[in-house]
Amino acid sequence: LLFGLTASALVTLLLIVLWAWFRQTGREITISAPLSSAPTNSTAFIEGTNMLSMPSTIIQPGKPIPGWTISLSNKHRQHASIESPEKDDLPCLVMKSDGSEMRLSSQDFSAEPDMKFQIEALFKPGQNFKGDIWIGIELTRRAADGEQKNHLYQKSPASSRKNGWASAKGTFTLPAGSKSIRFEIFGKFKGRTLIKNIQLKRKANSSPEEDAPASR
Repeated sequence: LLFGLTASALVTLLLIVLWAWFRQTGREITISAPLSSAPTNSTAFIEGTNMLSMPSTIIQPGKPIPGWTISLSNKHRQHASIESPEKDDLPCLVMKSDGSEMRLSSQDFSAEPDMKFQIEALFKPGQNFKGDIWIGIELTRRAADGEQKNHLYQKSPASSRKNGWASAKGTFTLPAGSKSIRFEIFGKFKGRTLIKNIQLKRKANSSPEEDAPASR
């Protein structure tokens, strides 16, 4: 009898674990438009020119955003879209989440050590926004055993705002072994935020402004 109860409990526990796994697996999703398999050469852009682009037309939740990859932890309670939520304003990126992690990633740009870049974005969180959100850079580096990816740099929105918009902006230089970079907007938050003026620019190496690298 004792063995029967123990076996029954183990079966029940196993079913609970499997149910939770299948439930979570069914929620995660990656939404992406076709991207070039080869990184775009960052030197093709004039210094000070934005290397990123966002559509100027409305894109509904659940649809791909050209040039970007959307990674959601819960497809039922998270989305990224292009909307016009404010009167007399151009469409902007809208990210909504239930508190789980979500990420928006650009295409890859080939880059070399000692190149300098600047990232920037404006955020307007909703009244019920809680959590953290950043812009950042994922770096691919050459290594003895192949390639390594890590988060090189991140910047969160400043606490001060102008007309409700908070700026995240920073400049950094690529370390030795750098091969390519990818711009990301990532966070773990509950609520909704508007995002505009999303930029990645190549800077002159002689430019004095620079922040210390911040790893995540």
